[in-house]
Amino acid sequence: MTTTKKMGVVQLTLLTAVNMLGSGIVMLEAGMPSRHTHSVPRI
Repeated sequence: MTTTKKMGVVQLTLLTAVNMLGSGIVMLEAGMPSRHTHSVPRI
């Protein structure tokens, strides 16, 4: 007899939320250099 573990609604919701948060942080960091080019002092 084989038993399969299924993810619950709460687990799937948390997984989706964490993925969206992580991708948002990556996109935020990717867009930062274009916005803050004048505030960084050049040596």
